[in-house]
Amino acid sequence: MLRITFINVGYGDSIVVEELEGSKKAFAMLVDAGPPFEGEHSSDYGAKSDHIPTIAYLKEHGIEKLDIIFLTHFHIDHIGGIPSVMRGIPFGEVWANYRLPSTLPTVAKALGPKCRPESAVMRRSLELLDEMESIARSKGKDIKAISQHRFGENLTSALSTDIYAVNPSMATNMDRLVNRVYANIADETESALFALDQTQNASCAALRLLYKGRSALLAADLPHGYWSPLIDGGHSLKADILKFPHHGQADGASSKFAAAVAPSHVVFCVSADNPFGCPRPSAFSPFSKDVRFHATGNINMPPMLAPTLPHRAVIFELHDDGNLDWNIEAS
Repeated sequence: MLRITFINVGYGDSIVVEELEGSKKAFAMLVDAGPPFEGEHSSDYGAKSDHIPTIAYLKEHGIEKLDIIFLTHFHIDHIGGIPSVMRGIPFGEVWANYRLPSTLPTVAKALGPKCRPESAVMRRSLELLDEMESIARSKGKDIKAISQHRFGENLTSALSTDIYAVNPSMATNMDRLVNRVYANIADETESALFALDQTQNASCAALRLLYKGRSALLAADLPHGYWSPLIDGGHSLKADILKFPHHGQADGASSKFAAAVAPSHVVFCVSADNPFGCPRPSAFSPFSKDVRFHATGNINMPPMLAPTLPHRAVIFELHDDGNLDWNIEAS
C-alpha cells in the first residue's frame, strides 16, 4: 500500500509518502516541510491547535527514517521545517530544485529600513538552505539538484516517479541572483533578494508518483504555464490525486492543465487564516464537477469544500488491489 499524507502545517506544503508492506515501512519520502516552527514563525503553529510541525508529526507516527527528502523550492513555507527534520531523523538522499554554489561566503550585509518583507523572508530562506546543506555535509550526504526531467524512475519495485526539473533558464537566473545577494554590493542585495523571491515558484522541481495503476501529481507551486511543453510533448500528467499548485492561487491551474491531469481528488495545502484568500474561487472552475476537493486546513467553501472538523492531515491510501481510500486525521 502507498500512503500519501498531506500534513496541516498551515499555509505551506509538507507531504509524506510511505510504501507499506503489511505493517512494515518499506520506503518513506518527505516532500517539503512547511514553515519553521521556531522564532517568529512559531505563531503559525501556536495559534492553531490543528497545525503541527513536520518533525513532530513524523515522530508521532513512527517514521524513523526517510529514504528521500525532496525540496521543491526554497520559499520559507516549503523549506522552513527541513533542517529540523534533518537534525532529528536519519535520512538517505536529498533532492532539491537548487543547491548553493560551494564558494559563496556567508550573507552578512544588513538590509536597510526600506527592505520589502519578501526580501527579508528570502534572506531567511537562503540561511535555511545553507543550514540544510551544512547538515547534509556533516552527515556525509550531498544535495542533488534536479537539473533535468527524469521519467519512470524506480523508487522501489512497485513505486516509480516522474521528476520535473527546473527550466534551465530559471536555474541560470537563480545562480545570477544568488551571486548578487552574496556579493553584498550596496543597493543590490535587497533587490536581488526580492527578485529571487518573485522567481521561486516558477523555479520549482515537482514529481508524479505512480503505484500499481494509481498516481499522484505533487505540483509544488508551479504556474500552469510550466506544464504546457510537457503536455504538448506527449508526456502524461494523469493523476488520481493532484496537489494543487501554489496553495490554490489563481496561477495554479488552467483548463488545459486540469484536463491533462484529470484528477479525482484535488488537495489544497492551505489554512483558513492565510492572508492570500486561498483557495481562490477560480481554482475550482477548471475541474470536472465530479472532482472531490480537500484542504489541509479547515477551509469551509461550500459546495466546493465541504465543512470538516479541524484536522492535522489529509491521508490517501493507494491499495495493492487498485482501490483508493482517503480520510482526515482529526485534531
